[in-house]
Amino acid sequence: MNPQFQAHGEFKTHVDGHLIVSEVAGPWNKELVEDWAADAFNQLKAAPPAGALVGITIIRGSILCTPEALDALARAVRYGANHLDCIGNCIVAADDVEARSLLEPIYARLYIGVTPYRFFRDFDTARQWAFALLAEKGF
Repeated sequence: MNPQFQAHGEFKTHVDGHLIVSEVAGPWNKELVEDWAADAFNQLKAAPPAGALVGITIIRGSILCTPEALDALARAVRYGANHLDCIGNCIVAADDVEARSLLEPIYARLYIGVTPYRFFRDFDTARQWAFALLAEKGF
C-alpha cells in the first residue's frame, strides 16, 4: 500500500474451486485495487485451483473509481490471464449500483482482447456463465 494514500472502499475475496469471488464496496481507489490484487494472488498461491479459473466481482454501493484504479485493475486483469490461468471475468452489479450504466462500457475495455467478460445483475447468472465457460475449456 502506498504510504501517502489510504485505500478507499472495501473488499473481501475467496477462492471457491475454479472461481475467485470478490465482493467490493465502492467507490474505490488505486490503493484498494492493489490491496485486492495482492490478497487474491496470495489466496490463489495458498490454494491454487487445479487448472483454469474465472473471476467474479460483485459490486455494491458504487462502481465509481479513480482513473488510476482503472489502470491498476487493467494490470491485474492482464496478470491474471497471463500468469494465473484466468480464462474469464464477470462483474455483478445490480441496477441500484451507482454509475453502473455509465461505467459499464469503460470497464468492458479492460477485458477486451484479454479474457471473455460479461456484466450481470445477479450472482447466480454470473456463476452459471462462469461454469459454462469453464466447461467449454474442459474444467
